[in-house]
Amino acid sequence: MAYAAAWPTKAGGDGCCTWGRAWATAWPTCTTPSARARRSVNIVGDHATYHVQYDAPLTSDVEGVARPMSHWVKRGMSAESMSADAAEAIAVARRHPGNIATLILPANSAWTELPADTAVAKVVDEAVPHTTIEAVRAAAKAIRSGETTTLLLGSTALRERALKAAGRIARATGVRLLSETSNRRIERGGDRTPVDRLPYPIDLAVAKLKDVRHLVLVGAKAPVGFFAYPGKPSLLAPEDCEKIVLATVEQDLAHALEWLADELGIAADARKFTPHVTLARLRNSSPADVAKYLSARGNFQTAPFRVGRFVLMSSRDSVGGGPYVIEEAWPLTGADARPAAAPAAATPAKPQDRMVVDARELGPLQADPGLLHDILGLGDAAQQTVGDAEQTRT
Repeated sequence: MAYAAAWPTKAGGDGCCTWGRAWATAWPTCTTPSARARRSVNIVGDHATYHVQYDAPLTSDVEGVARPMSHWVKRGMSAESMSADAAEAIAVARRHPGNIATLILPANSAWTELPADTAVAKVVDEAVPHTTIEAVRAAAKAIRSGETTTLLLGSTALRERALKAAGRIARATGVRLLSETSNRRIERGGDRTPVDRLPYPIDLAVAKLKDVRHLVLVGAKAPVGFFAYPGKPSLLAPEDCEKIVLATVEQDLAHALEWLADELGIAADARKFTPHVTLARLRNSSPADVAKYLSARGNFQTAPFRVGRFVLMSSRDSVGGGPYVIEEAWPLTGADARPAAAPAAATPAKPQDRMVVDARELGPLQADPGLLHDILGLGDAAQQTVGDAEQTRT
């Protein structure tokens, strides 16, 4: 069985790797570093259960080789248990934040016949555990102390959702953000929260942390030098620095940071939001010009039309606006549908009934200026129709 293969089994970095017996004692040492960067199941073939007793060539301690490079190792003993063993291996590999599971299978499990109605074991995924209120309060206390505090981020704390929460905390409190020196993945770019990495050289790392009085660990370990050097410390943080574990890599780091932000009383999003409908995007017009145009033509009334559904949409962060995603839609049919009413005489709309146009959201309008006139009238009519439909529904 001289083979070794690996292939992805799930988006996000899961994989499965098979090792033949001839490779089991040599190849794991060179494949495991890459395997540890993702969730994976290693399938290692071994001699048949009834053959291993004869100390045949290539007999070796497969468990001893696999254990230092795996989070979980198990030896299957029969074809009957293979389904349950495989399901257990997959569940371990999927366990947050991802593990290496090694399943050793005897050769005779490949040729043993099983009944056609043999049950297939189901994979049971475990819920990601959360941190504790005690850990959150300890971190919040350190931040409120006013002394120099740093959040040291690692693992999934360097993904977008967790970085967003960490950024909120940093902006509101002034704490510093650092990542571990070596990280599996850091999400960057766009409006994501930037994070400095702890330097690799001992002297630079010590200088980076010299003023820190409270080091809050979020999916990270207390920083240690990669190697020992004469006259240099092994522990990089100051001796009097308090180290607080907010959450470990096995826990939901994004949830922990969001919980910490809530404990500190930081709003989910401090930016002011004004509900509005964007009718057009004007890049070269002043807010005063837009306001004047809308005031002069804002009472335009279109012909009656029927609204078929009410749609809740959300916008995603991107350059230039949008994209827009439909979160939910409610059809306005049956009892909700109302016949189109005859147009009433045009009267100036009350300020509270008018849609708000946020001039800061305006961009280029690539059409005849009169188009804005028509769009506004359609928007007012749609707003009134939807409002009437909602009253009917109620």
